[in-house]
Amino acid sequence: MGRKSANLIMGDVFGKPAIVTDTHCIRLSNRMGLVDGIKDPKKVEMALWKLIPPEEGSDFCHRLVNHGREVCTARTKRIVTGVVWRISVRKTGYRYNKS
Repeated sequence: MGRKSANLIMGDVFGKPAIVTDTHCIRLSNRMGLVDGIKDPKKVEMALWKLIPPEEGSDFCHRLVNHGREVCTARTKRIVTGVVWRISVRKTGYRYNKS
């Protein structure tokens, strides 16, 4: 079992703090400025642990997956206007890095 699957099970089945770094999480974390050009799943996960409260990690990643599939796809860049962005800013206080 890989890291992504293990984190998914830890968060969804056992309710433990987990951050699942799939393609959507990696792409959107970079677009939102939460990480800077990091593509390695483990490195993205470690960087997000510094920003996301442990109890929010699993839900945050599920929101990113849904947002990445429905709103901010690989071909679009509608991240700032999406629901996941408003929820994330309100809950965690981090802001989009436009540079």
